[in-house]
Amino acid sequence: MLLGKCFLDAVRRANNLGSRTSVITNGHFLEPVLLEELAPDLSMLGISYDTADPELALQVGRADRKKSWMSLEQLKSICDQYRALNPLGILKLNTVVNSVNFQDDLSSLMESIRPDKWKLLSVLPVYDPSTSITLEQYRNYVERHAQLRHIISEEDNDSMQHSYLMVNPAGCFYQNGDTGKGYVVSEPILQVGVGTALNQILFDEIAFIKRYQSIPLKNITDK
Repeated sequence: MLLGKCFLDAVRRANNLGSRTSVITNGHFLEPVLLEELAPDLSMLGISYDTADPELALQVGRADRKKSWMSLEQLKSICDQYRALNPLGILKLNTVVNSVNFQDDLSSLMESIRPDKWKLLSVLPVYDPSTSITLEQYRNYVERHAQLRHIISEEDNDSMQHSYLMVNPAGCFYQNGDTGKGYVVSEPILQVGVGTALNQILFDEIAFIKRYQSIPLKNITDK
């Protein structure tokens, strides 16, 4: 979204080519004017939202340098605007469960917003193991929101490991390495080719496909 018009052009281009387009964002740059242009070209909007508590948001790192964060009112406003602009679009919320927010309860928030999907991810300690939680703590968080099971999608560490296909700003594939040791990075894709670069990281193709097969297709007949 930092690219401004270039970002919007890229989304429209992908959409016109027949791709199902989705954006996952923390919402900081999702201003009403931008969303008005973006929403009609999206198959899915995903918003990362770890807590409705401003103090916890600051500890998690969801606040910016000015300690500003996306409030509950702003989140609701974005969700309402997206649905008004794109009634057939999928609305998803992502929450990373970690050592700061694992005792939180977002039941009332989710019942108010009613997203099509709520993904609960157990934090993956790529650099800082201090943010990690136990499997039991993650399971307790999931069970605390059991009444929302019909929209919840679970991803613990085993589910996430090597199951995302990611490209960094330098045009290299990158993948999570061992706990606390950062990322494994390929050579630049445009220099060595997709096949060679992909072979330089670990990637679970089956887990990747399974994740995206689970996304509801509310607007598949509209594309």
